Amino acid sequence: MLMSLFTIGLYAQEGFGEFSGNSVNVMDPSYRIYLGPKFGVNFSTMSGIDELNPSAGVGLQGGLAANFRFGRRTEKAQGGTGRFGLQVEALYSRRSISTDYVDVSMNCFELPILVQYYFVPSWSIEVGPTVCFSSPTVDNYNAGNYRFGADSSADVMISAGIGYRHKSGFMANARYNRGLSESFVAGKVSTFSLSVGWLFSLKK
Repeated sequence: MLMSLFTIGLYAQEGFGEFSGNSVNVMDPSYRIYLGPKFGVNFSTMSGIDELNPSAGVGLQGGLAANFRFGRRTEKAQGGTGRFGLQVEALYSRRSISTDYVDVSMNCFELPILVQYYFVPSWSIEVGPTVCFSSPTVDNYNAGNYRFGADSSADVMISAGIGYRHKSGFMANARYNRGLSESFVAGKVSTFSLSVGWLFSLKK
């Protein structure tokens, strides 16, 4: 809902149009806004608990992505073809981590906010923070100095990756996320994700 309100606000502020006689010529805005679903898989692990021998687990993710592409690559190019963009997502992510003592699954709600640099028209480098709220699904369990429990936690992750977007709307991303805070156990979660999606332009 917040992403939809933001996109409507941007369109309203542009006010594009100029009068020529009795007609109005619609001006091409300098940006484009896209919205659509995305789905993928992630591979999760946890650092700081090496004694427990953690191994990566596979989980699914899915949600909604809003992409804002700014500027023009050349003077005569369409708007929204420039080198910079912003991608905001709302995702549900399932993470799984295995150790010698217990297997942990986490239900996560993620909010990535990534700045994009398009080094070629369809490929971009993206970097930014991801806010993550997670709730593990594991019974209370003690393993030496480590306590596994069912307490919810919040984390801010640093995300970096590479993205591809075709003019048809198809997109793909490969992304690494590094957690900055210790979770419900004395470790920091890291994930590597692969995803695909489809973005629809809000400008006809």
